[in-house]
Parts: sequence; C-alpha cells; structure tokens
Amino acid sequence: MKSEWRVLTNPVGTGKFVYQVYRLIDTQKVMHGGNMEFSGGVFETKAAAEELAALLNKEEI
Repeated sequence: MKSEWRVLTNPVGTGKFVYQVYRLIDTQKVMHGGNMEFSGGVFETKAAAEELAALLNKEEI
C-alpha cells in the first residue's frame, strides 16, 4: 500500500535547502530510494512542495 504524498527536505550547501514531494511505494517497508516515488521535481520553497503534496493527496481520495 502506498503512503500519502509528503515533503522531503534536502540540504544543499550551508543553510540552503530544496524540497521534493514523495510517497512510499510500500508502507510496510523502510524508507529508502528504491521504495519512494517522486512528483513535481525540486522546489526551492517548502510551501510550494506542500501545496503540490496537498493537491496530489486530494486527487487520491
């Protein structure tokens, strides 16, 4: 079973972060690169990533 869409924060340099929208492919397995799918590319603001995650989760209902 897949998880809801979430925001992943990645540090890229001193004090700078980028954000991605992801979900786990199988919630019964640990979080690792092979158990994640991404949507929307890379975002420079957390708010933009959260907006996409909310939209994707709403579409799943």
